[in-house]
Amino acid sequence: MGAITGKLGTRWSWRAHYKPYPAGIVMHAVIDACLQLRAQGLRADQVASVTVRGDQLLLARGDRAVANERDAKVSNQHCVAAALLRGAAGVAEFAAGFVADPATAALRAKVTCELDASCRAALQPWRCAPPTAARSPPPCTIHVAASGTR
Repeated sequence: MGAITGKLGTRWSWRAHYKPYPAGIVMHAVIDACLQLRAQGLRADQVASVTVRGDQLLLARGDRAVANERDAKVSNQHCVAAALLRGAAGVAEFAAGFVADPATAALRAKVTCELDASCRAALQPWRCAPPTAARSPPPCTIHVAASGTR
């Protein structure tokens, strides 16, 4: 009991984190990676397939079919589609209209998820700054096969 109450009233801690997307926190690395790909010129109409590789938590939380807005917020497939189709992952990209859009569903269907044990946990406690690539592997990797159209 002393371990729990020993510093009660003497040590205060508050951890607040900025959450840039209205999606599950483990999906944020997937969104960031896809937004980077889009910024580098990848268009959704060029995508033949997307493979999201990550740790077990990323797959357990995010490898799922989407039937509604709630599902979309915890779906790697939907996060990929939002980032590549719209270049964003805000409230509008998780609203019913975008979730049900046939183009969104078609891109989600091209996304698969695979376990990659070399990826670090998607939820690692970060101190002042994210770990650098030299210090630890990324939380996920995104592989896109282009279709060669357009």
